[in-house]
Amino acid sequence: MALVQLSRLAQVRAERGLSIEELARRAHLSAATVYRLESGNAARITTAVKLGDALGIGWRALVADRPEIGDQGEGDAAVAETALFA
Repeated sequence: MALVQLSRLAQVRAERGLSIEELARRAHLSAATVYRLESGNAARITTAVKLGDALGIGWRALVADRPEIGDQGEGDAAVAETALFA
């Protein structure tokens, strides 16, 4: 069973002006589950998908330290630089 840390959950919920109870209702989860996840417990992927759907975003956006599409990591920049000067 794959688990993910939804470290941006509280931030995204607050940005959308939702209470824990309202998000839980929209995601068909208990408020206690949402509270636990916002407190740092890991979530199953299926739970992350429910929360993402309830928030109108992909579940991966709830995971911190995820590069945005189009961003180059240091490794990608090094590869591009090597190709440019090869």
